[in-house]
Amino acid sequence: MVQRIWGPPNLGPNESGDQRIWGSTVSDGRRFGVTSLNVSVALIFRVYHDVMDLYLVRHGDTALGPDGLYPDPAHLSETGHAQARALALRLDRIAPHALITSGVLRADETAAPFVSSSGIRPVIVPGFDEIGIGDLRSRDPAIVKARLAELPPRSDFSEYGGESSSKFAHRVIEALHDEVLDRFDNGQRVAAIIHGGPINVILDWIDNGGFAGVLTRHILPASVTLLRRRSDGLHVIYESDTSHLNADGDGAAG
Repeated sequence: MVQRIWGPPNLGPNESGDQRIWGSTVSDGRRFGVTSLNVSVALIFRVYHDVMDLYLVRHGDTALGPDGLYPDPAHLSETGHAQARALALRLDRIAPHALITSGVLRADETAAPFVSSSGIRPVIVPGFDEIGIGDLRSRDPAIVKARLAELPPRSDFSEYGGESSSKFAHRVIEALHDEVLDRFDNGQRVAAIIHGGPINVILDWIDNGGFAGVLTRHILPASVTLLRRRSDGLHVIYESDTSHLNADGDGAAG
């Protein structure tokens, strides 16, 4: 069973509504009707060992080419690098047990500051790459412009030899199951620095049981979306949060 549950984007020092007490992490007892610090071992086990948190991060801002498409390869812009540095501070607070990237340059550049500061070794999951656009780049500029002007953006490039929306969605959800849900245990936190398209697919799958083929969600660069797996299914805690960036979306907030 898959459900969506909304919650506030900023839940506490390590984003789980937790408090640091005597060097260890315990849940705020008020959330469970407990007013003392004498929280039972069973409660702590339930909070920390019965869930898995998956943080879906879109890569930082990336300059488009004159055709409106990402260059190949596509590097982060100056703004994107600032976002990546701010993101590293947030990931440091999250303290993921594992870091995933799609292996695409702009995702790896977004991960780089956190990889450098934490020493964590990222796991490459190509299944989380953006949709394949085939030979669209080689088409007449008018065709490219018209295709990119479609609203909402249609995620199907099979007419150009790329991926269809169904194949794209199948690839992403298969990666989610095989490389995350079946691989990591409850009690772990996983961060995945990937792309807006796959995040759309995953959220549509949670909300609707499938991907409709259009990108209806505006997933901001360097934003964080939190999914939580509980015994009753996969829940969305928050979506496309950028509270770690400043008002301009290009660096540490505050």
